[in-house]
Amino acid sequence: MTVKMIALAVLDPQQKEAAQRYSASAKDLLIKFGGRPEGRYGLVEALVGDQPAHVTLVVDFDDASQVKDFINSDEYQALVPDRDKGFQSMNIYIAQ
Repeated sequence: MTVKMIALAVLDPQQKEAAQRYSASAKDLLIKFGGRPEGRYGLVEALVGDQPAHVTLVVDFDDASQVKDFINSDEYQALVPDRDKGFQSMNIYIAQ
């Protein structure tokens, strides 16, 4: 059954280059692992919460195992240093 991977990210304004490297490489990997980007959305207004996401990414996958394969892949793990440097926080979820 189709699932959505949702990523909520808070950028580190001091590390824009790392965030850009991560984002460019992650996009290619998402497609390699069967992801179909639905949309990337910027924050318009925070209504509830103390650390609103600057960016929300929604990606369709055929099933949850594809998302887990993507996250657990050696290729994605190689991106983690740029992810951790370029973002104050990155939360990734599977929704259905």
